[in-house]
Amino acid sequence: MSDENSDLPERLSRRTRTILFTALFAILCGLVFDFVALEIKGHSASNVDVSSYTTYTNSRCSYSFSYDPTLFKQVSSHSQGTVETFTSKDGRAFISVVTSQLTTWALPQIFDLDVIAYQKADPSMVVTGRSMDPVSFTITASGHHTYGFEKAVLHDGIVTRLRVTYNDDNSSYPPAVQRTLESFHNTSTSPN
Repeated sequence: MSDENSDLPERLSRRTRTILFTALFAILCGLVFDFVALEIKGHSASNVDVSSYTTYTNSRCSYSFSYDPTLFKQVSSHSQGTVETFTSKDGRAFISVVTSQLTTWALPQIFDLDVIAYQKADPSMVVTGRSMDPVSFTITASGHHTYGFEKAVLHDGIVTRLRVTYNDDNSSYPPAVQRTLESFHNTSTSPN
């Protein structure tokens, strides 16, 4: 019986080996995501002193979020105000907010493209979490010393996406990222 199983790896097709490797890789990435999620949850907004946070509000595009001004500073915005960028003072973390009008694409298509964009921007990035409902979505990704988080909201045909990326294991980033994501919301008073 051991003679039959001794050549098992050779008997597996290349496709089967690829599927098994992919499944193992996905399990390992899931463990990494769980660790990162626990790290961020361990620094929940309730553990973060938010009294020193700055609230950025864009009344033209109807959104608001809070950020830690000791970590981030605003970079000049584009003239139309549809893209806002904040960078960390050490240059290793970025917050960007992109606002766009839904035209021929629906929210699920934007969601799918954003998932793909993480992997195209950095081949080491693996999307480790994603969720979607009719008016919002979230994406979590991690790579080699790189973490990415995105939250999008749809309101009155406008999609606003807040994306936070940091490429360091700086312990200040997880609580700041969590607070920023939790605070991001639509400020319009009109019904969806």
